[in-house]
Amino acid sequence: MVYTGVEGTETFIAIRGPGDLIGEYAQRDAGGRTASVWTLEACEVTVVSFGAFGSFIKEARLENELQRYMMAKTRQNPQRIHLAANRSMEQRLAQLLLEVVYAGVGPTASQVHLSQRQIGDALGVTRPWVNRALRKWRVEGFIRTRPDPITVLDIEALKRRAPQDATCSTSPPGK
Repeated sequence: MVYTGVEGTETFIAIRGPGDLIGEYAQRDAGGRTASVWTLEACEVTVVSFGAFGSFIKEARLENELQRYMMAKTRQNPQRIHLAANRSMEQRLAQLLLEVVYAGVGPTASQVHLSQRQIGDALGVTRPWVNRALRKWRVEGFIRTRPDPITVLDIEALKRRAPQDATCSTSPPGK
């Protein structure tokens, strides 16, 4: 997910995976859209109108569950801000790749369907910087960059490069 500023610059704000809700905040506060979504691969989505979603939540008595779900997503924001401000670019790159891998499912779960430009945009660095970092990791043998997409060959090596205090965003779902 990306936030687009008034000047048109995009800022990476979150990765969502299968089963995640997108747009539930607007339903709760009747506010407008605050983010855009980039899909990393083909996906199937269901669009539910504002009224239908609200009616379903109310009739199914899911208000508390939805509130907990939304709060869990909100609690990720301070950690993301902290990591962006206080960790090296290499640590942030490792965290991003882990988040993408853990959001995936099926036979491509170890693949990162992001271009070097998208990775650079997400981290606020240039594509050449991303290229150099990925080349270093490719030489070390824990990722493959050709053919596309990037493939993580050694998840433990990538975890060792991620920030140690980012466990909730660099762990498989449910861990």
